[in-house]
Amino acid sequence: MRSKQTIALIYSILGLSFALNGLFMLALPHLWLTFFPLAFAEPSANAEFAVRLLGTVDIGLAPLFFWCARNLKRCRTVRLTLTIITTGSAAVAIISMIAASVPLLNLAPSIVLMALPALVLLALSFPARTIRVKGPREQGEVKWFNANKGFGFITRDMGDDVFVHYRAIRGEGHRTLREGQRVDFYLKRGDKGLQADDVQMI
Repeated sequence: MRSKQTIALIYSILGLSFALNGLFMLALPHLWLTFFPLAFAEPSANAEFAVRLLGTVDIGLAPLFFWCARNLKRCRTVRLTLTIITTGSAAVAIISMIAASVPLLNLAPSIVLMALPALVLLALSFPARTIRVKGPREQGEVKWFNANKGFGFITRDMGDDVFVHYRAIRGEGHRTLREGQRVDFYLKRGDKGLQADDVQMI
């Protein structure tokens, strides 16, 4: 289970990493190549130009990572774009380096530098696993439900309230609940603690 704070922190770290790496590439391309050789950027006359070009791309992507960290609910398209750009660039670069006649051990730092952000973004692109609390279905009463925002709370017969999202309501089309309505449901553990799942009207 991934919390929103953890995901925001990961995007902030990625943004900072891309910004610092991009500045390093722009300011000191020759030194950057010493640490992270690029087999596909030969001969050396073109290598520094290629590094500066890649550095410009990294600096351009950095603000998008920071934006995602602050706007997790609204950044689905931006996250997908970042994932495609990062994984695509990493795949092309790594394949090009592997195909070159250079010992892979020499290229290992560059491969790790490009593969790591791509793997992190791919991992974040998979939906978070929710943990269903074992036990029978429970019953309760809808305390309130905001149809416009798509969420509300159910008061369990056990006494405490649990969060419910419209996606957890069984049915097709516009799924909503009415205040005072009797429902039964499973419990699952999500980002907001215990939540109602597979909710159906009684």
